[in-house]
Amino acid sequence: MNFYNFFINQFTILIPELYLFIFINILLLYGVIYNTSQYYNYPNLVKNIGYLSLQIILITFFLIINNNFAFFLIFNKILLHSNFTSFFKLFILILSFLCFFISFNYLKNEKINTFEYHILLLIVVLGSLFLTSANDFLTLYLSIEIISLSLYILASYKTNSSLSTEAGLKYVILGSFSSGLFLFGVSLIYGFTGTINFTDLSIIFFDDINTYYAIILGLIFFLISFLFKLGAAPFHMWVADIYEGIPISVTIFLTTVPKVAILNVLIRICYSIFYHLIDYWQPLLSGSAIISIVFITFVLVTQKKIKRFLAYSSIVHIGYLLLGISLGTTYGVQASILYLMIYMINTINIWTILISIDYIKQYNKIKYISDLNFLYKTNPILAFILTLSLFSMAGIPPLAGFFAKFYIFLAALENASYFLLFVGILTSIISTFYYIRIIKIVYFESKQQHFYYSQLNYKNAIVLSLSTLIIVFFIFFLKFFLLLSKTITLNIFFYDYFNSFIIFKKFLITYIINL
Repeated sequence: MNFYNFFINQFTILIPELYLFIFINILLLYGVIYNTSQYYNYPNLVKNIGYLSLQIILITFFLIINNNFAFFLIFNKILLHSNFTSFFKLFILILSFLCFFISFNYLKNEKINTFEYHILLLIVVLGSLFLTSANDFLTLYLSIEIISLSLYILASYKTNSSLSTEAGLKYVILGSFSSGLFLFGVSLIYGFTGTINFTDLSIIFFDDINTYYAIILGLIFFLISFLFKLGAAPFHMWVADIYEGIPISVTIFLTTVPKVAILNVLIRICYSIFYHLIDYWQPLLSGSAIISIVFITFVLVTQKKIKRFLAYSSIVHIGYLLLGISLGTTYGVQASILYLMIYMINTINIWTILISIDYIKQYNKIKYISDLNFLYKTNPILAFILTLSLFSMAGIPPLAGFFAKFYIFLAALENASYFLLFVGILTSIISTFYYIRIIKIVYFESKQQHFYYSQLNYKNAIVLSLSTLIIVFFIFFLKFFLLLSKTITLNIFFYDYFNSFIIFKKFLITYIINL
């Protein structure tokens, strides 16, 4: 009976991760056995394993939805299950599904025929789910390394490309340096508290206001490591080079799934464990946010390569996210979560456009922003969608990006952070210049050499249609996203008082009926 209770209480909550882990191994065995089989004439299993991966992600999604536990600590408190972590897991799985879905045609055109590609991406998804649930520094570190090791391989996956090899090598070196900072910070915290568990640390810091400076130093090193992983300035030196060198399908995954998981942990740690040290982590996050927004905004003006442009643009958006988190208020967290959801929709939209037009019939590749000059003449609908996406990222009303920035600025105004508000608004105005510059190239510039883009496949068309619909008509979905972000935020502070996940599911049903 005791073993039965242990199984019910511990492993039942972990069923989605266990299911994903088991089927990753099954796919690996399937690929190894059939791909090397002379009897089956060494079949190409990339498409098969890709569709199976979509099915696995979808089933994992529904397994998490049907988990009605509101709050639970499992395996001696090393993993946390709450409504807050469940929301982020679902978000990660949705983004993963979209990243898999839009990459099939790209893999075919780039002749990436190894079945291990999709398995490595599934390992990243598994690591992201464990990272979201991590409740001590050891589990957190192991989850990050699971993600990082897979991404190191994926970054240098195109072995015939010197840029991909260089990007993979840079990623390994700088990622290892980041992990070293993380371990050094955690060792200081452990040395002066005697524990690495988040629950125990929150109790210690709640009871004892007097904190050793070594713990503060450890927290700073830990946060620097996380800012490094997020690619926030001034720890952004790796982002542009790696984005430019790695395959686009990997870039889309790198800029979405791991960042959502890391931001989840960052919010949880700052607000649940180290909140009483806000005087120390708030200047670090707000300083990084200001540098990311101001400095990188002016760097963006000089960019000519499209992948580097999008890399630096992602740093600016990370700056806005950090700005909301650094406010130290529930409204700031809610605004950041809302911004994260809108930013990820925008990111999927614009990278789907890029991955759709990257393959040209003349076997030339789009490398520079100026290469988009013939898009309006070749595909006016795709050019119009790109324009809407860029306007949204710039924060032009009434598109989704406007509401993302509006609520960040509103949270800063409510917190009387007038300097952050002024910097955010000013740089947001300046940023419209380089987004409009791309639109000018698409519609009004012409060159002697024109690019003829291949036809958009139906998978990418579906994703573009849905994401564009949300971006353009976001004002009609505003109530939905506001309630969602508020529900997620409340679960940081009130996770064991009510099951707001069930409340949200009831709201979702009512919302759909009333449409």
